[in-house]
Amino acid sequence: MISIIDYGCGNLHSLEYAIKAIGLESKVTRDRSEILSSSGAILPGVGAFGAAMDNIKTFNLDKTICDFERSGKKLMGVCLGMHLLATCSNEFGKHKGLGVFSGEVVKLKKNTLSKIPNVGWCQTELKNNQDEKQPIENFFYYTHSFEFVPPDFKYVHAFAIHGNRKIVAALRKKNVLATQFHPEKSGAAGLEILKEFFIDS
Repeated sequence: MISIIDYGCGNLHSLEYAIKAIGLESKVTRDRSEILSSSGAILPGVGAFGAAMDNIKTFNLDKTICDFERSGKKLMGVCLGMHLLATCSNEFGKHKGLGVFSGEVVKLKKNTLSKIPNVGWCQTELKNNQDEKQPIENFFYYTHSFEFVPPDFKYVHAFAIHGNRKIVAALRKKNVLATQFHPEKSGAAGLEILKEFFIDS
């Protein structure tokens, strides 16, 4: 069972359909015992960082999410859910995140070949788990105005092309995967990401 964590900000039903499409069961929940007893969990997200963290704290989910991550079970953050796993965010003020990944969330940089918000399909280069020298390129669906900036590239699992520069598209360490893109809206390529993380790895 995959818990889709409900803190009031996310594409919950789209993720339900995607998890079903890869042959797994899921449940939208904010119940601590249900989340901690699940084999995997997804932290989704749409909206502003500060409001999302306020909701997480209101529902006492901050400790639950961190306890789940420390349990070694598979935790995935999607879009805003990825940002919430950061140390902090500068989105409309300074906000503390859950601290699973070191780094901060900042406004996307403008450049002549891109637009903000970044909405649509972007070329994405993922690390190949079988051969690090041969990255896998694909297109995934994005919708965001802020980006995750890490102190180093230790946990960067993928980059996306945004205009004339690369931005962090995914982070991976041990049992945690976080994606800036929406796998549940990225067709077959997105389903493959979910399958590889929750089933194959």
